[in-house]
Amino acid sequence: RIYVAQVLGDKGDTRAVPALIGALADDDTNVRYHAVESLGKLRAVESIEPLLEVIDSGDFYLSFPAIDALKKIGDPRVAPRLVPHLKDDLLSAPTAELLGSLGDEEVVRPLVDLLNEPGAQTIVLSQSLMALRNRYADLYDEGKHIADLAARYMNATGTRNLLDALPHARDEEMRPLITVLGWLEGPAVEQALTRLLGHPEARTEEVEALIRHGGRVTTLLTAQLQSEDLEIRYAAAIALGRIGDARAVPALIQALEKDPELVIVVAGALAKIGDPRAYEALLGMMGHKKAAVRQSVISALNSLGHPRMADDMERLLTHTDPAVRESAVKISGYFGFSQCIPKLLDRAEEKDENVRRCAIEHLPYLEEDAADARVIHALQNDTPRVRAVAAKAMAHLESRKARGPLLAALDDPDPWVRYFAARAISKHGYTGIRDRV
Repeated sequence: RIYVAQVLGDKGDTRAVPALIGALADDDTNVRYHAVESLGKLRAVESIEPLLEVIDSGDFYLSFPAIDALKKIGDPRVAPRLVPHLKDDLLSAPTAELLGSLGDEEVVRPLVDLLNEPGAQTIVLSQSLMALRNRYADLYDEGKHIADLAARYMNATGTRNLLDALPHARDEEMRPLITVLGWLEGPAVEQALTRLLGHPEARTEEVEALIRHGGRVTTLLTAQLQSEDLEIRYAAAIALGRIGDARAVPALIQALEKDPELVIVVAGALAKIGDPRAYEALLGMMGHKKAAVRQSVISALNSLGHPRMADDMERLLTHTDPAVRESAVKISGYFGFSQCIPKLLDRAEEKDENVRRCAIEHLPYLEEDAADARVIHALQNDTPRVRAVAAKAMAHLESRKARGPLLAALDDPDPWVRYFAARAISKHGYTGIRDRV
């Protein structure tokens, strides 16, 4: 009978459900055990009530697999019936796990009440609360509602249980603990979350939690910019940028100038905060040797929109360092500063190819006849790399100006020039050119 109960579950045929329900009354405990397991495998909704009766019987040997079977069946209506079993020391953990998977907002209070007791199974309960929050976020976009309820019901003992569990938790257990702590407030919580920034298993949750605390954690996070751990510094900079507290600007500027491994993320943080005090420091990094850093600095400067920007860009367009000139071209082209147009046109003909390419790329946005002429000239006479970017830029010129040069570019010896010319032609929507394409 034991083997038959096992086989019926493995076969996946629901015609076996009545017989398996009947086997729940078998004289042999092992037969009943395997009947319970098989009903879970078959996800037999008809067996919900009999399985609940098994759990209520108090037989742990059968109650544990019965809870697991109900979890597999997945009917949320069982959740309220199982709440009382949270008080059962033997069944508390599997019951909490099921409530996290199937419960609704009504189970938050009993889960938190249990977490508020001394000696609570903190990790299991935090896992259940996180699972419940995630399910509400996925189904209803209401994860915050679960988090707010949990925070409302949590008392000092529950908070202390979470904090005390942190030093002993395994890597995979850190995420639920940090997630639930992130819903709470208080200096002890904020300090703990800040200290854990470098933990790789739950860094996303830590950053999100700290962001919810807002300006209250700015001082703690700025201190972490001095950490010896790069990952902690990195996470702190991200959090400070997303919090957007201007009090962090001096510390971020210092990190920008003295922490080369952090430049990109710090520039991004300063861009989000948008404080003009960062302008000079960012301006000084326009010629950084790494292109990715220069791009992040350019993006940050663009976001600041400092009133001195036009004058400084006009000056830097003739800087001795070609990397600085290239950055100045990108910023001037982005804003279209009228006072910078003459020098932008000059950069389209200068010796350094990278600066020249960058200038050609931005000239069409100036909507100047002289700028359009420079682009066409580059398409017809420059190096392959510059011709390719010119072909790409031609998509933004007036169609009547672009048509002839683009059609001619279809015969260019460089494949990238032909490729971008074809794309620009497509964007303009020229007709009567099928034979040429």
